[in-house]
Amino acid sequence: MKFENIIKLVLFVFSIVGIVFFAFGLDFGQSNRFEDLFIEAEAYEEIKENRTHITEDTHPEIQFDGQSLNFDSLNGFYLYSLIDDNANRFNPVVKTLSHELTQYDVALSGEAITEKSLNENDSVQILLYTDSNYKEYTLKMTDLPVVNINLDQSPEDPTHPIGDLDASAQFSLFDNRKDVPSAERLIESQSYIRLRGASSRMHPKKQFRLNLREFSIGASESNNHLSLLDMRKDDDWILYAAYNDPEKIRNTFSNNLWYEFAADNNPLGIVNGTQGKIVEVFIDDMYWGVYTLMHPIDDKQLELSTTNDPETSELYYRTVSNVPFDKEQMIASENHLVNGRFEFRDPEPFYDPKQWDPIIRHMSMLTASEKELRSYLNEEVYLENLIDYYLFLNLSQASDNDKKNHNYISKISDGQRMMLESPWDLDLTWGLQWTPESEFLSVVRRDPAVNFIPSVSLITHAVDLNMEDVIKKIEQRYDELRNSDWETNNLLNTLSSYEEQIYGSGAMLREHERWPDSAYTENAEELKDYVETRLIYLDQFIETLGRKETPNE
Repeated sequence: MKFENIIKLVLFVFSIVGIVFFAFGLDFGQSNRFEDLFIEAEAYEEIKENRTHITEDTHPEIQFDGQSLNFDSLNGFYLYSLIDDNANRFNPVVKTLSHELTQYDVALSGEAITEKSLNENDSVQILLYTDSNYKEYTLKMTDLPVVNINLDQSPEDPTHPIGDLDASAQFSLFDNRKDVPSAERLIESQSYIRLRGASSRMHPKKQFRLNLREFSIGASESNNHLSLLDMRKDDDWILYAAYNDPEKIRNTFSNNLWYEFAADNNPLGIVNGTQGKIVEVFIDDMYWGVYTLMHPIDDKQLELSTTNDPETSELYYRTVSNVPFDKEQMIASENHLVNGRFEFRDPEPFYDPKQWDPIIRHMSMLTASEKELRSYLNEEVYLENLIDYYLFLNLSQASDNDKKNHNYISKISDGQRMMLESPWDLDLTWGLQWTPESEFLSVVRRDPAVNFIPSVSLITHAVDLNMEDVIKKIEQRYDELRNSDWETNNLLNTLSSYEEQIYGSGAMLREHERWPDSAYTENAEELKDYVETRLIYLDQFIETLGRKETPNE
């Protein structure tokens, strides 16, 4: 090969290497163990005194054991997500990276990371410096997974970066759970994000709906189905805010409880419920707080079989208000999206009044004779599902999931329509009630002794008619649950695990600093006491079921 060609080849290789370094960042700083970077306070201050403070709003990339830390520009802190059961989680390898060919050295001031410092949201001061300049940041720690949303276009108002319309964004999730392979910890996807919720939009901390997307050759776009935190593989996800819940636990605890004991308690093999996992969220370099990452209940979850005819298609409804049921009005309505308190969820509306027939028939059974009701319960519903819903609403005092936030799914099995029920949006549970005087916040005001008897329940109607076989099945199911999923220690241990995640990670203190006006309590002890007491009173309720002296709300 000629000498000139060799020179050209070498220059070409160097140019490619340079492009890669600038595109992806290059390690120009230290690569030391975390605990080796602590220095005495006097030496720490001396570094600052002999250098110029950088005033620009910059935050170089810092990696702990290969994990890029998220940064909060509001309070100038990095957040480190500790990997569960990792031997070096308290003493990771620290690296600084830059796209500007700047070499940053690192010094730390404070105490080493411990379980106590994690629980108490303690911080470490982290100093990044060169020969002439320095900038100081705060380092905080969590043992929760972290979601990061970076919008593709800068919002007009950074304090309200996401609106009603889909915004294109980069989504990432750092999965810090044990036994997850290192190469699979960081999950990334293109996405669209928008606001969700109704009254929750009044809160400063918003809720969001995510649609994960992927692009193929030619820039064609499609849904990106991913399993997040070991939940179902899907492209649609929700970030639930829990602004009005003092412990930030109720909705997650209640949804996951239904998911575990009742969602698949049907012969169709479908999962009629949702589950969620607790995470911390950043949006455009701003810490947004504690959220529950969850998937919706939708046509995919319910495995709806749809046709072009409402009489042969499986149908999904949700109640969105407390408007009283009016059969004649629903029959006469020409609204194909919302009829009375019922919203037509899936499939696309047929613009045919027959799409409302299954829910009208189901609701009509609330005033049916015993003979009509018995026939309907035997042939057109899964009695076990209705009993589960009846017991669950009473246990959790889910008064907002009786007329409202109530799913109805009309499936077809062997040519026969069968109705299933499930809850949605379980924040007002376990004593928490909305009150107008607290500006869209909720407070615990219901006594645990109060038994909530669902009014929109065929099981309530059956008990009122003293249908002894139904009452016996309720008692049998309750006894089964109290010896398994609803055993007192099982529920308390589950609550303790959520408490450890939210409080033990320091996340609740960060949440409270970020949203000081949100509902807040220092621990979950009162909630655990409430649940334990609630079980005692529900036991008494079941013992007197079907008798005139049954405790009622």
